[in-house]
Amino acid sequence: MPPFNKHPATAPDIGISPDQYQDDIFTGFEGPEKLLEIWFSPSPYTRGTELPENPTVRLNQDLRSIPLEVITEMLDIVHCKILNTTSNEYFDSYVLSESSLFVYPHKMVLKTCGTTTLLLAVPKILRIASEYCGYSVPYRAFYSRKSFMFPKAQVYPHTDWTHEVSFLNQYFENGSHYMIGGSNSDQWFLYLTTPNMASGSLMNLNPNGVQQSGLNGVPHHKDTTIEILMTKLDPKTMEKFYIQPDQPEGAIGGRNLEKVSGIDKIYPEAIGDSYMFNPCGFSMNGLQGEHYFTYHVTPEEQCSYASFETNIPMETLTENGTIPLQQALQKLVSQVTDVFNPGKFSVTVFESQPIEEHLKSYHLNIPKVPKYAFSDRILYQFPDYSLRYAHFVRE
Repeated sequence: MPPFNKHPATAPDIGISPDQYQDDIFTGFEGPEKLLEIWFSPSPYTRGTELPENPTVRLNQDLRSIPLEVITEMLDIVHCKILNTTSNEYFDSYVLSESSLFVYPHKMVLKTCGTTTLLLAVPKILRIASEYCGYSVPYRAFYSRKSFMFPKAQVYPHTDWTHEVSFLNQYFENGSHYMIGGSNSDQWFLYLTTPNMASGSLMNLNPNGVQQSGLNGVPHHKDTTIEILMTKLDPKTMEKFYIQPDQPEGAIGGRNLEKVSGIDKIYPEAIGDSYMFNPCGFSMNGLQGEHYFTYHVTPEEQCSYASFETNIPMETLTENGTIPLQQALQKLVSQVTDVFNPGKFSVTVFESQPIEEHLKSYHLNIPKVPKYAFSDRILYQFPDYSLRYAHFVRE
């Protein structure tokens, strides 16, 4: 990620306003991201039967059809900019000045770090989804983040978890919130809603816009998100994440760093879109079919942090079914942590539970990782998702 930068923002009386910032509370860049995922239907080909507010918008128009200038306006509210864009037949990927945005036909995934005001973009996202695509209400939402390193630097509503929850409750129904983990410095926070069917009946559309059957449009595949959040990164290992005299920044520098760091070997068949910041920091989005992965790295020793996130099914790492899923997860976590050599890290595995009995979900346990010891292991079972959380410390 880029070196520390103060973002101007407009905040209400609660929390810190920009003119109250003091240099003594800024001791580094806030690497830990805020992660928001808003679904407007259960799958890319399922949508409500309501008509768009804008009569020029077709019924089958989706979130990917929202104009780039409108996406940019939404990101201005968050205080981040688009650096690179990449697309495939399934979704659009944006590398941002502060992390990532992924836009699918039916959902948006927005992840931002620093002092960005991510949640302030929620009303804008809901408005443009309605105006351009006819989504009158969101289907469901997820919001999560790790404990901030510099919480006093945050801007409302990110000044406190209770403020974030109160803000989200203004826009989403049936929200629940959780604080997970025993250590204040390594807690993980989660907000999620149950599916909202209030918009009326749902219909399934195949890629040609033809209605097809399905139980409430619920997708017939598992939705899994895995995050690895790393701190206390090895300073020697982090040297490669600083611009060298003969090294270009931007996309070219990012591609070079993918190879030097070994990141390119974890998902070798993916389309990578990466960015090297000056004087230090790195971001990468990867596209593999309908799934993504993303890395973000803040290498400065006083605030070192790296994150990895993916929704790529674990089955892709089982070597055609020759190794168990548990072993595949252990392999993934080891590959990622070997790149950054963290002193501490957390792993979250968040997965859906399909309704159909014959597709009853397995539970993907978080295995032990060589050279590290568990300091926390927690399981949460929600009505249609499960969460496994583990925190590791170097032995």
